Amino acid sequence: MMNLKGFSQNVINPKSIIEPSNIQISKPIAKLVVKDLIRYDGLNQEFITLESILDETNGKLSVQDELNKNLNAQIDNFCRIVNEQATQVALSKELTAKLEKDLKKQKFKAKFFGGVSLVALVGVVVLAN
Repeated sequence: MMNLKGFSQNVINPKSIIEPSNIQISKPIAKLVVKDLIRYDGLNQEFITLESILDETNGKLSVQDELNKNLNAQIDNFCRIVNEQATQVALSKELTAKLEKDLKKQKFKAKFFGGVSLVALVGVVVLAN
């Protein structure tokens, strides 16, 4: 078990672990690395921008939901008001019909008692003479 390469007795310099060493790569590979880093930075910025747009859109959507709820509540209130007004109009028509009927009765009674009182007055005058 001690003769595996993982158990090497070579000493590792601790400074080389802490301080990065310079790695030399060829120019075409360096260009590709720079290109990938620039692309990553662009994609990262695009992701951040898209995230902010998404947050703003979600905020607008929640505001629209609140407005829709408010408008639906207003529509319900208006429907209730219209129904109550229809009920009030029907009741008003019914009361108007009753009042017109009572008014006709009162007019008839007034004419009848006016005629009776006139006949009685004429009778009293004739009897008094």
